[in-house]
Amino acid sequence: GSGSLQVAGSAETVCDAVLENLSGATINTATITAGGSIMRFENLGLGAGESLQIRHTDDGTLQIRAGGRSAMDKRTQDSADELAVNPGANGISFQAQRACRLTVSCRGRYA
Repeated sequence: GSGSLQVAGSAETVCDAVLENLSGATINTATITAGGSIMRFENLGLGAGESLQIRHTDDGTLQIRAGGRSAMDKRTQDSADELAVNPGANGISFQAQRACRLTVSCRGRYA
């Protein structure tokens, strides 16, 4: 699927994302693109009804969880460290083995 995200501010910022498995089967591979950054995942083991969550704690630490389990090690070597976007319109897209829904959010940053 694909869409766009309008970002306020004057500086690059990072996104949080939730990829929900809507199918009745396991998702093992997924790719999420935000702006020019791409995160690819392998061996997720994301069961039916579970979610892949990419979020930041209050202190800015990145957390990636799949079905409540850490999934930091499920990113491929060529994945971006963050889903970073710039002010203005940014393309958002995702691919997975099964039916899913992606929700992306971010806070605008002002430099």
